[in-house]
Amino acid sequence: MNDVLNRVSRSLVDDVEHGVLPVLLLGLTMFTGVIDAVSILALNRVFVANMTGNVVFTGFALVGIPGFRLDASLFALGGFLVGAWIAGTIAPRLHGTRRGLILRVTVTAELLLVALALLIGIGAGPHAGHVRLDLIAAICAVALGGQNMAARRLAVPDLTTSVLTMTLTGWPRTARRGPIRR
Repeated sequence: MNDVLNRVSRSLVDDVEHGVLPVLLLGLTMFTGVIDAVSILALNRVFVANMTGNVVFTGFALVGIPGFRLDASLFALGGFLVGAWIAGTIAPRLHGTRRGLILRVTVTAELLLVALALLIGIGAGPHAGHVRLDLIAAICAVALGGQNMAARRLAVPDLTTSVLTMTLTGWPRTARRGPIRR
């Protein structure tokens, strides 16, 4: 029984082409979900990773549905684009195509940006104004835009780190390729 469990668990984390990257990207996916859940609750209905949700929220704000703010969604969309642009154009010049370095730099930048947003939030207290909440959303969105571009550059099929449905659909397909040959 243990042998079967070992083979199954090993097939989920050992990928012939990508090694342990699929599991690390799943970890980033979980982190993204937590960050988006916190942003929805703490930043007054704005996603910092799920840009499809912000487009929907933008539509709600434009037609005047109470509780949805156009500025929050636009700040998050703009921040996400900035993060993706930085990770897609500037970062490759700094660290090239080395996958381990891409992942380390991305996670480090992401943690620093989220920590900065957290410090701004703590400094603002429970009665932070809309401008400060929009700034926090934009900073977090920069981090998640960078993460998404890095996931794209790491090129593990179907593991996007922010579109959970596609990530969960793609992971078994990626894991099915079999264990790493040593």
